[in-house]
Amino acid sequence: MKRALALVCAAFLTFLCFACGEKPPKPPATTQGETSAYPISPEEAETILHRYVEPPDPPLYLTLESGPSEYHPNRYLFHLYEVVADDPETSHTATYGWYEVDCVTGQAYMMDMAANTSIPIGNIEFFDPSFEEEEAAEEDKEMLFPGEDSSVAFFVRREGREYCIYRLDTDPGCYYVYQDLATGELLYWELEEDVISPYAA
Repeated sequence: MKRALALVCAAFLTFLCFACGEKPPKPPATTQGETSAYPISPEEAETILHRYVEPPDPPLYLTLESGPSEYHPNRYLFHLYEVVADDPETSHTATYGWYEVDCVTGQAYMMDMAANTSIPIGNIEFFDPSFEEEEAAEEDKEMLFPGEDSSVAFFVRREGREYCIYRLDTDPGCYYVYQDLATGELLYWELEEDVISPYAA
């Protein structure tokens, strides 16, 4: 009964749109299992992400949250999370990360939610630093970026080398700087091209 009523309401709204000379609303974004109008399907996008994101134990879930939209043009948005049991009858989700995949190029991104920025992840591998590395990075940022609003964003391996990546917040936006953990060299990260080059303060 509810389904029939919903169909009648949808048909009536569509009729009103045409009667008023307006276009009917766009259909919702593509979800998994539906045919994609883009070169990269939702299923292919998930396969691409699994190259970089492998849910460990306890099992994490990687699910498609939305297809391309005005907020995420040409990108699928994925949610990596764990289901945590509160008691035998209730549970909640704990988010581990948000990811995007470009539905045209297949480029994968990790979302830095604190900076509202998408980080290309095709050339990097994230890792957990030792306590000493983390402490040293926190101390170094004050010396490396005096007077700047800086923070340790994450640690990565890229082309056989290990780096700490700092986020420097500016008005507006932010930018990222690599520090080679072996040599201390600083490199600027151009996100759009995913290119690193010598950093000049």
